[in-house]
Amino acid sequence: MRARQTAEAIAAPHGLQLRIERRLRERHYGGYEGRTYEEIERIDPDGYGRWRARDPAFALPGGGETLLSLHARVEAALRDLASRHEDETVAIVTHGGVLDCAFRLATGLAIEAPRAHELLNASLNRIAWRNGSFTLIAWADAVHLVEVLDDAAQARGHP
Repeated sequence: MRARQTAEAIAAPHGLQLRIERRLRERHYGGYEGRTYEEIERIDPDGYGRWRARDPAFALPGGGETLLSLHARVEAALRDLASRHEDETVAIVTHGGVLDCAFRLATGLAIEAPRAHELLNASLNRIAWRNGSFTLIAWADAVHLVEVLDDAAQARGHP
């Protein structure tokens, strides 16, 4: 719902039609959905360890996705969109797991490698599609939020 509301706020002022791409939804966490890290570790210590270690083939209990299936789904969707909109700008609003896949596609970072890149809410992440592959232009750009955050801090009485 958050991603959809954000996408609507971006599209509306430009008179653009919103298109929902289901393959860019967040990872299905199965039985882990809605639980805290501590709760998951307590109820499923082995699964928790595999999940946190980024085991690409580990299927999250209760019908959840593996990293491999998430990555394949996201890659297929991004390639389809890029091919259909060659030489156009496409704005995608999504969640962290999908963004992580996009970063890895654009940089060649292995799916099982630890994440050292930031996934910031409301940041801009720019990826180019050239000659059938993705390349990273900019990541976690939040400069557009500085003025808004400064205004919010001042409204709360903080310098």
